[in-house]
Amino acid sequence: MSAHDRVGGVVKTSGAVARSEDLVRVSGQGATAMRTMNAIGTAAVIALLVGGCSDADSTEATGDDVGTVTSTDGSVGNSAAGASAMGGSGTGGVSSGGVGTSTTGGRNSSASTGGSVSSAGGSGGRAGGSAGTGGTSGDLDSGSSGRPERPACGNAEAQYFPTPNIEISGRDVVLEAPCGKADDTGMILILNLHGTVEDEGTKLYQYQYFAIQDHIDSHNFIVATPRSVVSQWGNGDGGVDIPHLLDIIDYVYAEYTEYNLQGIWIAGHSWGAGFAKTFACNAAFSDRALGAVVLSGSSGMPSCADRLSVISTIGDSDMAYAGLANQGSTAIAHGCDGMSTDAIGNNTHDFWPNCNAGYVHANYLMLGKGHSDALDSVVVAEIADEIRTATP
Repeated sequence: MSAHDRVGGVVKTSGAVARSEDLVRVSGQGATAMRTMNAIGTAAVIALLVGGCSDADSTEATGDDVGTVTSTDGSVGNSAAGASAMGGSGTGGVSSGGVGTSTTGGRNSSASTGGSVSSAGGSGGRAGGSAGTGGTSGDLDSGSSGRPERPACGNAEAQYFPTPNIEISGRDVVLEAPCGKADDTGMILILNLHGTVEDEGTKLYQYQYFAIQDHIDSHNFIVATPRSVVSQWGNGDGGVDIPHLLDIIDYVYAEYTEYNLQGIWIAGHSWGAGFAKTFACNAAFSDRALGAVVLSGSSGMPSCADRLSVISTIGDSDMAYAGLANQGSTAIAHGCDGMSTDAIGNNTHDFWPNCNAGYVHANYLMLGKGHSDALDSVVVAEIADEIRTATP
């Protein structure tokens, strides 16, 4: 087993020794630019940490792929004060101005940091818990739902580490949706999850590592780029990461009701890739999950691969530590033809054409790249096309 994650040195994950990794590198305009934290006012260059890889011959993602992942069946538990756990009740908080953070679904039924009155409080847990009691409000208008106001449409600030533009369940998120779309336009929600990173500001490297947000207008995507409360999603987080991601999903589905929300893709890099494979199988949104984008993760497939599309990538110098997804049998089960290969820029593209409606299976071997090298823009564009064309 070659699990690997590090923070300034060697650590052990799932019994395997971690390895050091390169600095974050971002490809573009035919050159590779080394980025530093000067972009956000921090002098030190941040070494990107890479996530737990399962065995090369693994056939599915399990808890071992992502460390200790709690509540994978959609339950919550370990709720913070003022938030309602699944099946329980919460009490609305008192706000002092600003935008409230109550969310649909009852995991967080408090109106924190302001917002207008949530007259009903939270709506109770997913399993039918009683509702919260509604918080008092500040002066800003966030609507009677108690949800925070949606951020302005379009892309966030054009910088390497973007500024979060909304707070959902008490945590900052970058949330981007297209502008000027007609009612009932089909939209796909994509969660874009980082790998192992200790520094809070650096976690948003994922925004440029997999720059899928560049395609929100052309492909009708809504993209959320959140941050774990710890260095690794679902590992030592006290059981709060999964509820937060479910809150983001609930927020988007409750707020963007003018659109036809067609489903959800979970993308993740390194440790985040292993987590994405597990989280995409979460029973809480099984009727909405469409697929997983596994970025420099392991070769194992999600445990619920029979109902998911899968797209995976890896740099050729990283093959010794991870691998491309073993998709052949799953692709055939989804009605795809045998594997074909072409080139997308300086990348080898293996794909299974003519799949049944709603499915896509593809692998990208990124030539000349390592674990921390961002995807070429042409690969991101091709993945965007594959996600969109596979959506029923």
